[in-house]
Amino acid sequence: MPLSARALLLLQLLTVASPALAHGPPDVDRAARAITRALPGGWSIVEENDQEIPYGHHSCDNYAGPRGMKLVVLGVKDVNLHLQDHDGNWYTRPAARESVELWLMPSGYRDSRWSWLCHHRPIQPARVSSVGLLRVFGQPSHRLNSEAEFRALISTASAFGFPEAVVSWPTWRDDIASALRAEFDQ
Repeated sequence: MPLSARALLLLQLLTVASPALAHGPPDVDRAARAITRALPGGWSIVEENDQEIPYGHHSCDNYAGPRGMKLVVLGVKDVNLHLQDHDGNWYTRPAARESVELWLMPSGYRDSRWSWLCHHRPIQPARVSSVGLLRVFGQPSHRLNSEAEFRALISTASAFGFPEAVVSWPTWRDDIASALRAEFDQ
């Protein structure tokens, strides 16, 4: 193989294997960096998943359209699991940490126009921002400390539940939207 052909093949391989391209389009990478800079002390991105759609969107249809990246941002505050023992007494155990789930979707992404007919659909993530070629959705949540620990706790309970997801970062939507607008100069 001539040297120029080898160089071209090497360049193609490096481009395909580039870590920046492994995560997604450049706007997704820029948005993730802007979000990281907007996080308060102690908060961090702990999970990135490609080919996702916002939780609960398209719950009642077989969606085959564009997908995006889900980011899980972990907070600093413990979230207590409320448990009821077999005598009817309630108690709590820290079993999770606060988090914010974000979805960085292509600008052409839309929820189903028939979603209002889906009566068993969960509460939907809010639209946080539209910047560049992205639409960003998000919602407060919690992340289990340990799946095994959670299973052990609920195995001895007659009832259990987590409180409504509220995070110690009350301005998360505004802070993320501002960081994204600054990154994309809008």
